[in-house]
Amino acid sequence: MRGPRAAFARFGARADERTPAHRDRAIDGLRALALLAVPTGHWLVGGFTLDDGGGLHNASPLATSGGLAPASWVLQMLGIFFLVGGYSSYLSYRRRKGSVREWTVGRLRRLGRPVLGVTAVWALLLPLLHYGAGVPADTLHTASTLVVQPLWFVGVYAVITALTPYCVRAS
Repeated sequence: MRGPRAAFARFGARADERTPAHRDRAIDGLRALALLAVPTGHWLVGGFTLDDGGGLHNASPLATSGGLAPASWVLQMLGIFFLVGGYSSYLSYRRRKGSVREWTVGRLRRLGRPVLGVTAVWALLLPLLHYGAGVPADTLHTASTLVVQPLWFVGVYAVITALTPYCVRAS
């Protein structure tokens, strides 16, 4: 077998060899789908326009390209995200070695580190970009909104993760 089909088969065989036995490839596939769809969907509702003063403002590409609207419907992956996250938390909880508290704190730390990292980098960049590079305040406001706004998801996800032990017990 040659060509794209053979390359795909080889890629699949390598992935299969490297994947731990406890991983569920269907769940990993759904996770990958959601991770690809969410940024694409956000792009459809979060493009940019330039004002007369050189500042960037948020403007959805859907406003000028309405034909893309059906793509935004297909890209609604929040439910998939929570389904996959809940299932992954369930499996992780079942495999835990320590106490419920240790598991919960560990999961929340893993979830919080990237958020703290992004927040710290952004907090350092804002004054540098504004005062050092002269980036207009409107642009920084737009960019800050686009960085911070999706973080509501992390808060909800953290609460659901913390509820995992209770949900497992109730099942």
